[in-house]
Amino acid sequence: MNKKIELDISSTPYTIDTYQTFTFEGEDDYILESLNEDSKKEITYDDVDWTYDCKGYVQDLATSWAELMNANIIDSVIKKITLDGKAYSPKYYNFATDNCNVVFEVDYKRLKAYIAKHQTDYDKNHIRSYDGYMCFMDKNEVMLHYYLHNESNRKYDHFESYHYDQIEGVPAMEYITYKKIT
Repeated sequence: MNKKIELDISSTPYTIDTYQTFTFEGEDDYILESLNEDSKKEITYDDVDWTYDCKGYVQDLATSWAELMNANIIDSVIKKITLDGKAYSPKYYNFATDNCNVVFEVDYKRLKAYIAKHQTDYDKNHIRSYDGYMCFMDKNEVMLHYYLHNESNRKYDHFESYHYDQIEGVPAMEYITYKKIT
């Protein structure tokens, strides 16, 4: 029996966090270096009119995230993953990050069997509220969260493979436009 369980991307081992993982900083330097190769006078950041399509970048990171997840973590438990709406960014990055809601279609019987098989570890390590943190997930979301962090994370490494696949699939340079100020 398939069941739909909703989470957001930040509840998975993976991220579209532009604040810590993806940045335009290196791309700016590359563009300046390129401009300076063709210039007789040194060009600095302030000599260029920069435009950044941050919303487009975050949305494309979310779309790429869904494609990478469907290509790498679909199995007998997780059947399908779809984005639910548009990606969004917080006003401040203190306690939140770039995110998007996601619908996981799972084989609920197999998810429950996986949890039962790992019941001792699940009871000890599943996400829950504690001093300083409130977990608002329901039972199904908690089970899926545990599965993602224990099983899917083994199949598709969340830093090396995922990080580099995201950078390769959504190059930040394409979201920067610039014009030299004369």
